[in-house]
Amino acid sequence: MKSNKNQLFLNFIAGREQSYEDIAGVVKNFIYENAETGWKVAEVMPDDKKNSVKLCGYLPNVRVADRICARCTRSVHPRFGMSFQIDEFYKEIPFQKEGVIKFMISCIDGIGEKVAEKIVGKLKGDSLKILEETPEKLLEIDGITENLVERIKKSAGKIHTTVKELILIGFSPKWAGRIYLRYGSDAARMVREHPYRLIGDFKGIGFKKAEIIAQRAGVSKLDAERICAGIFFSLNKTLERTGHNFLYLSELVNISSRLLEIPRAYTESEVISQRRLVIENFRVYLPEYYEAEKAVANIIAEKLFLPVEKIKNFSGKIGIIEKNIKLTFSDKQKEAIREAFENSVTVITGAAGTGKTTLCRGFVELLKKEGRTFKICAPTGKAAYKLEAITLVAASTIHRLFNYAPSVGFRVNSSHPLDCDYLIVDEASMVDILLLRALLDGTSKKTRIVFIGDPYQLPPVEAGNSLQALVGSYSISQVYLPEIFRQKKQSTILRNAGMVNLEKPFPAESTDDFKFIDVSQPQDMIRALFDSIKDLKKQGYHPIHDINILTPLNKGGGDISVSNLNLRLRDYLNPETADNSFYIHDREFRTQDKVMQRKNDYDLDIYNGDIGFIVSNNSAASEVVIDFSGTEKNIPYSKMDNITLNYAMTVHKAQGSESKAVIFLATKAGCYFLLTKNLFYTAITRAKEKLIMIMPYEVVKIAVSTNIRRRSYLSERIRQLVIGREKEKKGSGLEI
Repeated sequence: MKSNKNQLFLNFIAGREQSYEDIAGVVKNFIYENAETGWKVAEVMPDDKKNSVKLCGYLPNVRVADRICARCTRSVHPRFGMSFQIDEFYKEIPFQKEGVIKFMISCIDGIGEKVAEKIVGKLKGDSLKILEETPEKLLEIDGITENLVERIKKSAGKIHTTVKELILIGFSPKWAGRIYLRYGSDAARMVREHPYRLIGDFKGIGFKKAEIIAQRAGVSKLDAERICAGIFFSLNKTLERTGHNFLYLSELVNISSRLLEIPRAYTESEVISQRRLVIENFRVYLPEYYEAEKAVANIIAEKLFLPVEKIKNFSGKIGIIEKNIKLTFSDKQKEAIREAFENSVTVITGAAGTGKTTLCRGFVELLKKEGRTFKICAPTGKAAYKLEAITLVAASTIHRLFNYAPSVGFRVNSSHPLDCDYLIVDEASMVDILLLRALLDGTSKKTRIVFIGDPYQLPPVEAGNSLQALVGSYSISQVYLPEIFRQKKQSTILRNAGMVNLEKPFPAESTDDFKFIDVSQPQDMIRALFDSIKDLKKQGYHPIHDINILTPLNKGGGDISVSNLNLRLRDYLNPETADNSFYIHDREFRTQDKVMQRKNDYDLDIYNGDIGFIVSNNSAASEVVIDFSGTEKNIPYSKMDNITLNYAMTVHKAQGSESKAVIFLATKAGCYFLLTKNLFYTAITRAKEKLIMIMPYEVVKIAVSTNIRRRSYLSERIRQLVIGREKEKKGSGLEI
């Protein structure tokens, strides 16, 4: 069953691109509206089609005659027939000051920030129209001369021609502007001659969109550039969605041939001849993953031959530490602390609540007592804050510790390594192969490393499963913690998590800390969600601060995707009022919105996964004030694309955090290939006191029986290197 599901998953990825559709158009009317759930069926007239289409989904604050842009999945609704299920959408706003200013500065010769501010301040939403049609009116603005107007005329004329050509090719005005910003006045020719280049240059343009443009330009199905683009698109998308480090040659050929609709022989020939791919024993890698595997294996193997650091009177020393910090460690925790001190590389694993992070407190006290230098870190800000709170020692994210900057990469690296005796890496299950390489590259040869993590949790978002690979090498010192301390022994949450690990479906019976709501229809699930929030609120739980709402999918899961749930929950928990709503880049925000930072921002000192609340919107300064854990940050409008609503989040995003109560929703439709025991275990163990699961029970049976392993050759590489070096030392007569 598992291998069949794995193959189905690969087939699903190959076909999914063909079912996606980006639709931009005007709402003509609403065919159906559910007042209770907000679910609607809208008739939309797309910009590039003669006939209207039906869009199904949650469309808050959308009215007839509004213009919307939606990412959809083609489907057949039992009542409304051929239609498009909305995965995400936004309503276009006629005028956005900062967007117009940015466009002017980037595209129009002679206009800088100050001049752009003056023009937009005077002309408002007519700014671009006047620039294009009647630029002479700009002379009415202080500081604008006739010479500047002439330069603007020439520049604006080129923009108008190029953008118009891009629109005629098939792009929306917004996309035409973006492409012009990237390629300049030569954009239309570039797109016609090299349509597949768009895939790599623009996030949001996939193979299907490039294919439509190529077909209009008469590109042959056997064109070498087309085949190459299809292969790289297939490999990148499949690795992105599976988390594998590589694909087998036969798999890549099958997926690519299906996407390209050409014979396998053509595809296989192109794959084998590609210099931008690495093929090793029928394993096909992107170069960065191949080099990362080799580098990690070499560094780990080299560290394993550092001498053992023996510690005298360990029992006496750990006893004094227990007395000083008022903690008592189990025998296994003591063993883990000793192994971590003595060995060059140690892996400490255990299920949720086994005291992995707690034993760090004892370990750092031992290191201080023995006069050793150390650093502690974790992959995310949430995990680092938790680690610091328990150990009472400064902790940081891996990116911050190794001084990462987007423009130059990690500045703590092999040339300028981190100099300390020990490095502790908590939540190591979240470390992907590229991050592990950066971490090891930036650590001095003498530094001993301790990896701590939960082997049952979800693997990293990016490629690789580093913790499992290190464990699977059978070359590294390992300690597994069996005893659970976090929840009460009789906890149903704890029992259910254990049953998931044993690949057994747990009973759907309710207890004091667990409730299972067996529903399958989206409307019923949303109703159950709101009822559950009301019930928890009556029990004293704050609906925003104490409850985490989790789901497998960020987008594409229909009504229970994070993007849709965030809109519904925001309307329920933070309703729109006359003065709390504002728009930035076509996206609505409200004061008091719960939000999350999506990318590390080293200038603002906020990091991926940091959660905050919107305090105010300062439109005069083009900034939003957001409170992150008691620290207010002024976020420029230009960086608000990295801020997303956080009333609901994916299970992946919840890793490294806990909350008093968790509501977990999942369905078979849309989530099928994400239903694994790792996902369910991670979701269940985020709850400290209450867990409510809303889903059909069939979903539980599917998930607990599925454990799709990520493909990596790292374990084997470490083993081979260690065995080889042992033979070398034996042959040379050196002591191992």
